[in-house]
Amino acid sequence: MDELELELQTSAGESRKFEELHKESGLHAESETKRALEFKRLLELAESSAKEMEDQMACMQLELKSLYEKIAENQKVEEVLKSTTAKLSTVHWELDLSKSQVQEVGQRLASKETLINELTQELELKSASESKAIKDITALEN
Repeated sequence: MDELELELQTSAGESRKFEELHKESGLHAESETKRALEFKRLLELAESSAKEMEDQMACMQLELKSLYEKIAENQKVEEVLKSTTAKLSTVHWELDLSKSQVQEVGQRLASKETLINELTQELELKSASESKAIKDITALEN
C-alpha cells in the first residue's frame, strides 16, 4: 500500500507538472498568437504606409513633370525675349542712325538754303546794279 500511495503521489505530482506545462504551453500559444496578430497588424500598417508613399511618389512625379514642362516653356519664352530684345536693339540702332542722317541732311539743306539766299541777294544786287547802269546809260544818251 505504501508503494501504491507513493506511486499515486508521484503520479499526482507528474499530473500537476503536466497541467502546469499544459497551462504554460497554452499561455505561450496565446502569447505567440497575440504576437502573430500584432505582426499582422504591423504588416498591414506597413503595407498601407507603402501604398500611401507610392501614391505620394506618383503625385510628386506628376508635379515634377509639370514643373519640367513649365521650365521648358519659360526657356522658350526667354529665347523669344532675347531674340526680340536683340531685334529691338538693332531697330533702335538703325533709328539712331536714321536720326543722325536726318540731322545731317537737315544741316546740309540749311547750308544750301543759306547759300541760295546769299546767291539770291547777290543776283538781286547785280540786277539792281545792272538796272541802274542801264538807267544811267539811257540818261546819258538822252
